[in-house]
Amino acid sequence: MSNKRVEKAGDGLNLKQRAFVREYLVDRNGTQAAIRAGYSAHTAQQQSFDLLSKPVIKELIVEQERRLAAMADVDAALVIAELREVALADPRDLVSLHRGACRYCHGIEHDYQYTQGEYRNALYEAKAADPNAAAPPFRGGLGYDFTREPAADCPECRGFGTERVFVKDTRKLSRGAAKLIASIKQTRDGSIELKHRDQDGALLALGKVCGIFIDRSELSGPGGGPLQLQPLQPLEQLSNEQLEEILRRNGRIIEGHLPQKELTEGETINGRVQS
Repeated sequence: MSNKRVEKAGDGLNLKQRAFVREYLVDRNGTQAAIRAGYSAHTAQQQSFDLLSKPVIKELIVEQERRLAAMADVDAALVIAELREVALADPRDLVSLHRGACRYCHGIEHDYQYTQGEYRNALYEAKAADPNAAAPPFRGGLGYDFTREPAADCPECRGFGTERVFVKDTRKLSRGAAKLIASIKQTRDGSIELKHRDQDGALLALGKVCGIFIDRSELSGPGGGPLQLQPLQPLEQLSNEQLEEILRRNGRIIEGHLPQKELTEGETINGRVQS
């Protein structure tokens, strides 16, 4: 049975048209959907335009979109809520930069200061390398604490202190901050590598969903110049060669409102025989 004659549910659509709807839902690219559905690549763009102009095609696309959304348990409100959480999340809830005292801020006479654990490890390493080695000096004393305020008179940092980046405990993150995480892993040296989602992209997508941003397309001619428009002519004033050229280049007749189709031998346009 011919593909073009098979209909379903009384809507008048054939299998190729239904295939177009199915393919269109994959990537919303009408031209590519028409090609994948079996239409000629030469006329796919116009075929897509014509198909998407049909009310029955539009209704079927909407119906299928609703069915897919229901299967995924997704609706517009959920999409908007998810985008909103990502777009408006505060990155400081996920990562924070802390400024604290440097090693010299509060050391004795502003000398290098160890924590007790650091000095214990330094002493162990020195003795392991040479049992007779002298203990490492700690002229700045012990008790270094990063969380103390930088000393304004510190000759090393000039009161600016030093910075550390902290990644918050993911078990305690807010819902929005958690959604900012694209991936997180610990590297071989023990540091944390964190990638977060694109908040600007989420905000732009949210604006499009809510109708704040409207995409506009501008058509131009070759080389970016103006479009070269040709005046319409009645079909009866055109030669067979001109009609063939219109069909070859555009895939349709503009004046006369004839439907797009490929002519075969014996068919006529306005009484003219296509040879």
